[in-house]
Amino acid sequence: MQNFETVYEEHEKLINQAMFHLKIYRNFDEFYQLGRIALWEAVVKYDPTKSQFEPFAFMMIKFKMVKEMSQLNHISQFESVLEETLFQFALDEQSATVDELNEIEWLMLLPEQERALLKLAFFEDRTNRDIAKILGGTEEAIKKRRQRLIKKVRGMLSGERG
Repeated sequence: MQNFETVYEEHEKLINQAMFHLKIYRNFDEFYQLGRIALWEAVVKYDPTKSQFEPFAFMMIKFKMVKEMSQLNHISQFESVLEETLFQFALDEQSATVDELNEIEWLMLLPEQERALLKLAFFEDRTNRDIAKILGGTEEAIKKRRQRLIKKVRGMLSGERG
């Protein structure tokens, strides 16, 4: 068996191919390192009687990256729910009703579209699908706008307090 550095130099392209195939453009260094680990695991687990090394290693690398992406997506969804919960607490502290929305100073600093999104999402408890139908756009676009709005308002609120 060759040492790993030699194998790595010969098959580094597999890591790059997997990242290109999966369209990984964020957390590049972390995924690249993950690819190196997967390549090492492929070297350890490879059985030459069953298949060729390159396809085997490519699938190992790709599988490990997809698994990590799935876990990161799950964490991201959890963070999004937590962020919305914390945001709802901040709104509750203001003890605002839909009728009192115009009296909240920080709310008036938001553009009309963001105020509409805020009202629909947190005061009328509408789903992203409903909001997309009302405001126009896709559910995914509404989800991203909602996340950006939460961060923006939380920043405004923490600025008021601090």
